[in-house]
Amino acid sequence: MQSSISPALSHKLANMGFVCACLVVFIHLRLSTPEAVEPPIRYFLGNGICRIAVPFFFIASGYFLAGHTNEQGWWPREFGKRIHTLLIPYLCWSLIAAGDLLFRYLLKTQLLGIAWEHESPFSASQLLRIFGLYPLDHPLLVPLWYVRCLLLFLCITPLLNWILSRTRTLGLICLATFFCLGVTIGALHAAPDSMLPFWQKCFALGGLFYFSLGLFLRHWPIRLALPKVVAWALLFVAFSCYTLSMWGTWANAWWTPYPRFIAIPIALLAVWRLIPSCPWPRWLTGLSFPLFLIHYLVIGLYQTLQGYLLPLSTALPPTLNYLTQWIVATGVSILLALAMRRWFPRISAVLFGGR
Repeated sequence: MQSSISPALSHKLANMGFVCACLVVFIHLRLSTPEAVEPPIRYFLGNGICRIAVPFFFIASGYFLAGHTNEQGWWPREFGKRIHTLLIPYLCWSLIAAGDLLFRYLLKTQLLGIAWEHESPFSASQLLRIFGLYPLDHPLLVPLWYVRCLLLFLCITPLLNWILSRTRTLGLICLATFFCLGVTIGALHAAPDSMLPFWQKCFALGGLFYFSLGLFLRHWPIRLALPKVVAWALLFVAFSCYTLSMWGTWANAWWTPYPRFIAIPIALLAVWRLIPSCPWPRWLTGLSFPLFLIHYLVIGLYQTLQGYLLPLSTALPPTLNYLTQWIVATGVSILLALAMRRWFPRISAVLFGGR
C-alpha cells in the first residue's frame, strides 16, 4: 500500500477539491423556467461536468482513510476523528438550515406577502429531514447527503478495506459490482413507498463505488502517464455523452441517464489530469468544505428574494441568470467563510470541522 503521498499529489488533491466545491454550486442552482426549456448550459454544467464533484470527494475520502488502515487500532481512532470533522459540523449545519428555512418562510409569507410554494417547514417530513432522519430523502441542507453517506460508509469501512486489499483482482471485481449497481439504481425512478431512494440518497450505491475506488487506489496505485491531448480528447467524449443525455431528456428516452453515468468517470479522469500540481494559496484551497456547506443557504435566500427585491435577475436571459446566480452564490459563500474565520475563529473551527 502507498503509505505516504508526495507533496505534488497533496497539492493536486487540494486544488481539485476547491475546483469541485465550485462545481457543486452549479449543481444546486435552479431556474424558474420549465426543465424542457432550460438553457443547454445547465445540461453541460449542473447536469454535466459538475457531476464529477461529489464522486471526487468520495474518492478523496476513501483515499485518505485508506492511508491509516495499516495502523494498529485505526478504525476507532479514525471514526473518532470524523466525529469532530464530519458529525459535529453535520449537526450544526442541520440546525442552521432549519433556522434558515424558518427565516425564509417568514420573510416570504409575512413580510413579502407571497405564498410559500414549498412544503411547510412545520410538516413531519421536513422536521425529520432536519438531521437527515428521513432515509428516503436528502437532509434539509441537501449537500449534507454526502456527509451522511460518508458516515454510513465509515461504519462498513473495515469490511470494504479487507475485501479491496486482498488482491487487485478481487478489488476490481468488487468495484465493477458497485459501479453496475450504482448505475442501475441511479437510473431507476422510485415508485411510491419504495426503498429505492434509500440506495440513491442515503446509502448511495453510486457514492459507495467512488469511495471504494479511493480505498482501492491507495492499496493498488495506478500510475498512468496521460498526455494532456488525451485528457482534452476524453473531455470531448464526456461532453458528447452529456449532449446525448440532453437530447434524450428532450426526447423523453428511457436511456437518458446512462450516457451521463458513463461520462462522469471519463470527465473526472480528464479534469484530474488537467488540474495543476503546483500549490495554490492555502487560504483558497482551505475553503472547499466551507463553500460546500454555505452555498446552498445562499442560493436559497437569493432565490427567495429573486424577482421581488432583485427584479433585475429575473429579467436576465436564462443562461446569464444561471451564471449570475453562480457568481453570487460562490462569491458570497467565500466572503462569509473568510469573515467567519477572521472574526469568529473558534466558531468557524467547529462549524467547518477544523478545516
